[in-house]
Amino acid sequence: LWMLYGFEKNDMIIIGVNVAAICLTMTVLAMKIRYKKHNLNQK
Repeated sequence: LWMLYGFEKNDMIIIGVNVAAICLTMTVLAMKIRYKKHNLNQK
């Protein structure tokens, strides 16, 4: 939602912060999924 606001206001700071937040969130999500798969394979 904030990303849309940033595009509407043409504010590169808001857009950049949101892109960074999305990248970090995706990284954590990918690590969580890999961790769960790794634990399932060990059992």
